[in-house]
Amino acid sequence: MEKDNLNLSFLTGGGETGRLLRNYDWSTSVLGEPNLWPQSLKTSVSIILHSKYPMFLWWGRDTIINIHNDAYIPLMGVKHPRFLVEPANELWAEIWETDLLPMKNMVFDQTESIYGQDLMLILERKGFREEGYYNFSYSPIIIENGEVGGLFCACHEETKKVLQQRRMQMSTEINTASWMADSINEVLDATFGIIEKNFKDIPFCALYLLDPEGRVMLRKSTSLFQGHEEFPLYYDLKNGDDFWNFERVIETSMPAFIEGVSKKITSLHHTLLGDIPQNAVCMPVFRPADNHAIGIMVFGISPNLVFDNNYQQFFQLIASKISLIMGAINAREQEKNVIRASEENLNNILLQAPVAISIFKGPDLTVELVNDKALSMWDRTRQQVKDKHFAQVFPEVENQGTIKPLQQVYHTGVAFVANESQVNLFRQGKISPAYFNFVYEPLRDINHQVTGVVTVGFEVTDQVVARKKAEESEHRLNMALDYTNTASWELDLHTKDLICTQQMALLFGFKASETLSFSTLRKRIHPEDLVNIVEKAFQVAMLTGDYRYDARFIMPDGSIKWVYTQGKVIFDENFSPVRMIGTVKDITEAKNEQNRKDEFMGVIAHELKTPVTSVKAFAQFLEERFNKSGDTGSAQMLGKMGNQINKLTLLIQDLVDLTMIEGSVLKLHQQEFDFMLLIKDTVEELQRTTTKRIIILSDLSEFLICADKDRTGQVLINLLSNAIKYSPEADQIEVSSYIGNETLICSVRDFGIGIATEKQTHLFERFYRVLENERSNSFPGLGLGLYISAEIIRRQNGAMWLESEKGKGSVFYFSLPLIK
Repeated sequence: MEKDNLNLSFLTGGGETGRLLRNYDWSTSVLGEPNLWPQSLKTSVSIILHSKYPMFLWWGRDTIINIHNDAYIPLMGVKHPRFLVEPANELWAEIWETDLLPMKNMVFDQTESIYGQDLMLILERKGFREEGYYNFSYSPIIIENGEVGGLFCACHEETKKVLQQRRMQMSTEINTASWMADSINEVLDATFGIIEKNFKDIPFCALYLLDPEGRVMLRKSTSLFQGHEEFPLYYDLKNGDDFWNFERVIETSMPAFIEGVSKKITSLHHTLLGDIPQNAVCMPVFRPADNHAIGIMVFGISPNLVFDNNYQQFFQLIASKISLIMGAINAREQEKNVIRASEENLNNILLQAPVAISIFKGPDLTVELVNDKALSMWDRTRQQVKDKHFAQVFPEVENQGTIKPLQQVYHTGVAFVANESQVNLFRQGKISPAYFNFVYEPLRDINHQVTGVVTVGFEVTDQVVARKKAEESEHRLNMALDYTNTASWELDLHTKDLICTQQMALLFGFKASETLSFSTLRKRIHPEDLVNIVEKAFQVAMLTGDYRYDARFIMPDGSIKWVYTQGKVIFDENFSPVRMIGTVKDITEAKNEQNRKDEFMGVIAHELKTPVTSVKAFAQFLEERFNKSGDTGSAQMLGKMGNQINKLTLLIQDLVDLTMIEGSVLKLHQQEFDFMLLIKDTVEELQRTTTKRIIILSDLSEFLICADKDRTGQVLINLLSNAIKYSPEADQIEVSSYIGNETLICSVRDFGIGIATEKQTHLFERFYRVLENERSNSFPGLGLGLYISAEIIRRQNGAMWLESEKGKGSVFYFSLPLIK
């Protein structure tokens, strides 16, 4: 029962310790009865009793009495309650002289407070010398006379925290060491080196691994460092083991607690207090893939620590790390082998690649790999570039800005791409400009750090030089076109997208900056010329590939402009037209001038026609009269005169036809007639004038068409006359006819001199004659026959073209639409 003392109110509360103090026999204590204590002591005792934080006070300078609270009991262990209100030097006798007395004297003698953090104290509170760590504060208690009457301490045990930090640090060091190791032996050497430094937690250690024969083989131990007895090199599990219980650990995959270890381990070089471990634990080492035990780790248990769950989990952590690290090393070795094989394969691919590939390593950009294509492009040998810096390989590019992008890729990790980049390289004994397309890509390691630069490229010097020449030619062409008031264009036949020069916009009355469309220009064509000329020229172009016409365009101000258009049709691999390219030229002035000439020629033709007709009539009258009188010589002379008059008549007729065509007054009389009969009659008529055989080749016996019979016959006569004229040494002319694509096609073939390719495009122009140097006087004429014939056919919705090769003859074709 607690003492009934009205003056002990400061001892109320305080749990178990408060009750003990209230029931204490103070008559036996140097402190005396509590009611006689100084107020400073009463207040201090009341404070600690009511605090939930571990506290104690020591009172007295010579005989120091300990009073603590309930929160401090766990720190005392088995020393509570025995040392409550007992001398402090007896309570902590094991550390008094070395640790506590100097701090106590500092408080009492110097009136100073002391703070300690994670201070290691070896306490015998659980029946053994225990390693512990504490945070505490010693503060002086000033009594009524101003002197130090005692000290006040608030403290907290940090043993768990310190041990956890120490063990985590060890675990981290093992992790770091494992990443730096390249083999299992290196890992085990590094790991056991770390274990040996942490002998406070692991006084000794050994690692055994299973072999295929059922034995556990020693791989590593701390015997050399600690100087303890050697562990056996192996244990045969089949024969059993009566001490370490290896067989049970392997079979059960469970840890085994081993007692009496001091029988096996009798001495250690490195200990905390010189105590030898009495116990150990054998932990199974598992294979990471399937948790199958593949070995055993023996851990000595520190004699100065409590073997609790945290301590056992720490041993499990170390064993697991050993297992994982060895598995990782094995996997890493396999990966290295795979990577090594992949690298060799990749190197072979790079070395044989059809493009130039090189690898530069490090900040100095040292050549590590270069393939044959790159060496050939650089004009260097492998020996010349091996282990050389980029600047050493290419000293000539130092001031060309070539190395800067390479350095930027290395330092920033951002790729660099260049097309048609000019570099002045030393090749074939001289420095000359070259052009390259290339990519600089950063080369990264497994940590994504840039370690070098990969370059991939190929030379495009020939293409660039060719393009520059083409651009220069195009520039010159554009200048020439501008000078001649000519514009160029290109038309996509599928999309009708039009690309043209600025000169073309100006030519048609638009601003140079305006974009022209196909439909816009088409609307400018004179309605009569759109149907009769432009569309027919387009149809011919689709057949022959040649596009040309003269047509009128209506300008924005309503004026008329004559334009000459010529072009070529581009066909794809299936011979389908895909686009057209060509030029346009303003020929208004030329047309006006030609019209004036045509008018003049028309006047002359009409003025000549009447007197020539009269001369012809007089000549025929005189020839007939001389024949009747028997003057045959004069009659023959008049006959020859008549022939020349006939030729003159034909020339005059050509001029008349030309005038009618140019004046758009040529009349065509459409009628149905047998085209095959027309061919037969024409051939019979001309056959009487020549010794050459004119052969008709056709499967058609008769064929009706709707056209101008006389004008069509005029075309046949012109083609056959030309065939006779231009094949002086041949003895045969062929006339063919057949059905084409909704058209009747007629051809006249000769086996004469042929026509050069460059002259064929001009054959259907006015006044154009094919003149051979040695035969210039052999083929007279005005050069109007083919022009008039082509116009007659064109105005009947037909087309005319030719095939010819110089020295091998010619074939002239014309087509007329079938009757629908």
